Amino acid sequence: MSREPRGRSEYKEILPSKQFKEQITAIESTPRGVLHARFPLSEATGSTPTLLTTTAACIHQTSLTAFDEVYLWATNVNASDRVLTCSLGDSSMATNTFIVTLSGQEGLTLVYPGVPHQNIKVFAKASANSSVNLFGYVMRHYPFMEGNTNTGYGGSADD
Repeated sequence: MSREPRGRSEYKEILPSKQFKEQITAIESTPRGVLHARFPLSEATGSTPTLLTTTAACIHQTSLTAFDEVYLWATNVNASDRVLTCSLGDSSMATNTFIVTLSGQEGLTLVYPGVPHQNIKVFAKASANSSVNLFGYVMRHYPFMEGNTNTGYGGSADD
């Protein structure tokens, strides 16, 4: 017998992604019994990688109400090494940054291994135009009880 977790109510998630708002109305609220869901990066276009430029671009806006574990992989299609710079919440790339050197013409490299975030934008740029492709997704963890972060996020639907 399936039952709803204790304290779980109709939960309205605030989704910042324009593609979700335009396409699927069922995604605007958490389905009953669902505590995790995998989503593309909010600024991704389809299932193709994001080709970075030397200008910082927002690649994902995390959820305002759930925790997003952000997973990013990058590849350098150029023969020369390139640098990927990512920043959390700072489009100027002056603070909260991490830098990864990507070897020339190598396969995918995990550059961000599922670090959880809430209510923040993730920005990325490359050291040269048209050489770094970025792939990724988020694993979204919904709170057990709406409005009470002390109860935790995700986990099992079993009591």
